[in-house]
Amino acid sequence: MFNDEEGRWAVCVHEAAHAVVASLGDKYVYEIAVAPVGSGEWDRDYDEYDKKRCFAHRAGYCNTPDVDVDSEFLWWDRYQCIYQVKRHKFQKHVRDHIPQWSQAHYLRELRAQVCMLLAGPISDVILLYPDTPGKVPIEPLNFRSPNDDFVKAMGIAKLMSGEMEFWRLMGLTESKFREDAVWQSVLTLARLLSEKGVLSKYEIPLPNPLGPNWPPPRPRRKRAV
Repeated sequence: MFNDEEGRWAVCVHEAAHAVVASLGDKYVYEIAVAPVGSGEWDRDYDEYDKKRCFAHRAGYCNTPDVDVDSEFLWWDRYQCIYQVKRHKFQKHVRDHIPQWSQAHYLRELRAQVCMLLAGPISDVILLYPDTPGKVPIEPLNFRSPNDDFVKAMGIAKLMSGEMEFWRLMGLTESKFREDAVWQSVLTLARLLSEKGVLSKYEIPLPNPLGPNWPPPRPRRKRAV
């Protein structure tokens, strides 16, 4: 939670960044919200709103539909405090059980989900260092929480294509934020969120999706001649 307007503004930018990148990746945004300054009641309100994703001291949220991944392939190891993955088993599942015509779309949606999760933490860094690209890689706020955006994003990225995919998608997301039009979209939405506190799906000004190929897949390695 936060006790002043400066802290609240940072959360507004964080949640607006989630929403903007979700929209760029063609993910629907149902609602975004930020708590009032010094509120202790709002956490419980959030628990009532969305029990399946609640956790203590949440200062804001961006509610979007997530791509479900079976716990057989991705699960939280509470002893090591990391997401464990079975990548090869997951990839076989995609090949064998998802229709070939929709496999690329499914994987693109997972990449979009990683970028959307990373958008908040990356925006935090850009807000502090607006003229210094490359301040990322960043670190999670809470290594031990399965709800940390950074930690969740790394788990999903490792499931798809290993840790390098995580850093690649982080770079793509930061590069997109460094485009003036995109960053202005974040700030415009953050100002509106700061004023209203809660924005429903019909009130959220968002950019158009970037198309069916964003975020793009990892380029294939060229075979040696």
